[in-house]
Amino acid sequence: TEESARKSRQMMRRARRTSPDGVVAVLGCLAQTEPDSLPEADIVLGNRDKTRLPVLVDQFLLQRQAVKEVPPILSHRSFEEMTLTGDERVRATVKIQDGCCNFCAYCIIPYARGPIRSKEIDAAVSEVEGLVGQGYREIVLTGIHLDSYGREHGRFSLCDLLERLDEIPGLERIRLGSTEPVMVTPETVHRMKALKHLCPHFNLSLQSGCTATLKRMRRRYTAEQYAENAARLAEAFPHLSLTTDIIVGFPGETEEEFEETLAFAEKIGFSKINVFPFSPRRGTAAWDMPNPVDTGVKKERCRRMLALS
Repeated sequence: TEESARKSRQMMRRARRTSPDGVVAVLGCLAQTEPDSLPEADIVLGNRDKTRLPVLVDQFLLQRQAVKEVPPILSHRSFEEMTLTGDERVRATVKIQDGCCNFCAYCIIPYARGPIRSKEIDAAVSEVEGLVGQGYREIVLTGIHLDSYGREHGRFSLCDLLERLDEIPGLERIRLGSTEPVMVTPETVHRMKALKHLCPHFNLSLQSGCTATLKRMRRRYTAEQYAENAARLAEAFPHLSLTTDIIVGFPGETEEEFEETLAFAEKIGFSKINVFPFSPRRGTAAWDMPNPVDTGVKKERCRRMLALS
């Protein structure tokens, strides 16, 4: 979002003030999408080849010349292996997927992260086995679009990985990062229900409880379909914790549409709602959509949705 971009730039300026002779390296989504807007950075590296960072730091220290390496991401097809070496005391996060091909109207991620790419299933299992061997008891699987895990290969899926991890001795809990409503098919739920160690917590991203708004957002489901999938999860997991993300103030969102989302969220009964005011991002379809919602109205809708949460 524009807010996170602002905070990132603030952090860069702080780093420069704190350590004037240090090396400020910026990498990730902001560096990928706006590489020419980071004057505080000595090194700009996008979302590819992040493991080259130590080499580039050495290069800068020797030459004292700014380095900017941001190759195109939309044609990138390989998953960069970066294995976790330390995390919380008993919980470790394992990234298994990157990229997204959905191109939702508000989202810059496909341009920042590129197409879907997945960690090979054997490599993912091996990493988790190693972490369990180090004493970790809970694994959190993360990715930009977890539902797409393995789709580009056609040889394995998220459920295939979950079933293999479920058999690892010593692993007591598997937790999923954020997922999409379209993941909740009868087959997927049937397979997940059979797992011994899957935590029954799903962050099923909603964004809006109004089908008309969802259509403008270019989401690939209706509010009715979301409700059906939420009910399917509740039936399969008696102790279900269902959390979600909601954007308020999307262009064209009327008071009636917001009220519809509010009523929908109350009906579902989420354990928690992560609320975001719509933030226009240059390069997305929603950047110059008509009928923008006033900032004050967005703040008020955030307040009401958080109160419901």
